[in-house]
This record gives sequence, structure tokens and C-alpha cells, in this order.
Amino acid sequence: LAGSRSYRIPVTTNDPAAPSLVFQVDVDVRPVLAVDPPAVRYAAVEGDQDAQVVQTLWSSDGASFRILRVEPPSPDVRVEFAEAKPEERRGEVAGSQWRIVSTLPSTATSKSVIGNLIVVTDHPRQQRLRVPVSGTVKPMLSAMPPVVVLGRVEPGQQRHVTVTLRSTGSRDVAIDRVQSSVPGLDVQVEPVTPGKVYRLQVSTTDRLPAGAVDGAIDVHTGGERPRTFSIKVRGEVARRDAEGGGTAG
Repeated sequence: LAGSRSYRIPVTTNDPAAPSLVFQVDVDVRPVLAVDPPAVRYAAVEGDQDAQVVQTLWSSDGASFRILRVEPPSPDVRVEFAEAKPEERRGEVAGSQWRIVSTLPSTATSKSVIGNLIVVTDHPRQQRLRVPVSGTVKPMLSAMPPVVVLGRVEPGQQRHVTVTLRSTGSRDVAIDRVQSSVPGLDVQVEPVTPGKVYRLQVSTTDRLPAGAVDGAIDVHTGGERPRTFSIKVRGEVARRDAEGGGTAG
């Protein structure tokens, strides 16, 4: 691990005058192997775009070496490596240069990745290099607001909430249908920019049962890669009193 760090090391002794001490240790680790970019950050889009990062690895001492293997932080991450071609080399750097191509696919089972790429080499001075990795697989659609909050709905009251859906990838998204798990909730779809932006008009009706509302609106997309995107619905519907003219506490 590269960089400057400071450590405080507590020491316990049997000297009554100094039963405990603290040593301050400052270190500056300068690795022989260098990689650019120094960290990997993925941003894939589910069912649309894979996220790929290309890095160049070289030795600061200009030595010749080989990459033996690269260990990914997750089985979802694909890694390929090869010695850099002449047109891929950094011109100011002597010695061996390698290209590492790592990919977080849009079909990854895990929606987030964090850890390190472990690069194992035969360099005589540094056999292992840790490269920090982070990334996410974003859903095909984003919702604003992300949760439909109805609040407290009184008997006879109608509540309206507008949700804007946007495509997060490069593909157009067609909405086939919308289903709500909450009975008595009416949801209408309005295209703003077809394939890119939609509005959901969410309205309560008098068929909404009394009590806590805890459900979801499922947006089903079509095309070659259909997906289901869920938006949570939260709220409370007040109970009508026995006479039908008020609410129960």
C-alpha cells in the first residue's frame, strides 16, 4: 500500500516511572510498480451498459517483468491483461508496460462491488500490487422522488403524487405496463420524452383500505431486455368512524 502514514504504537512496560509509552511512527511507502489510473470505479447500467476500466501498469525502475495473474474483488468482475502494444505505451516510461482491462457487466448478480484488484507479478522487488475498486450497477430507471409518500390520508380526501422516471443508460426504455400492489391506488403513465423520461401520476381513490400503506408500484419495461423497476409506496389511511362522518384515532 502506497503513501505516507502515521501510526501510534502503545507500549506497556514494568517500569513504575513509565508504565506506558506511545511510539509515533511515520512511514512513506513508495511502490516500485505504478498503475494509471490508480483506482478503479465502475458505473454500469443494469441491462444496458457494461462498465469497463483500462489501466496501464509499469515499473518505476524501468525493469522488465510479467503479470502472472490478476485477482478480482468479486466473481462478477471480468479481468484481462496483456503487454502493451507500441501504440498503447506511455512514451516517457522505459521497461515493461502492461494493460489491465477490467469489466463490471450490466448483468452482474451483485449490484455493488468494493475491494481490490490484486495484481501478481514476477517483478523481483514487488510481486503484488493492490488497486482499490468500487462500483455499482445502477437500475435502468431512476425515480424522483424515489419513494411515493402519501402521508396521512383522511376519509374522502384524495392525494396526488407525481413521480418522474428517467432512463439512466444509453438505450431508450419503453414502459409496457405499471402495476400497484396497493389496492385503490390509481397510477397513470405520461411520456414526457418517449424512451427517456416519463411521469407517473399516482392518485388515491375511495377504494384505498384504511390502515398502514406499505406496498410498491412495479414498472415493467419492454424491448430486448425487459426489466421490472419497483417504487415503494408508504402512508396511512385514516379509518372512518362508525357513523361515517369522521375519523377514528
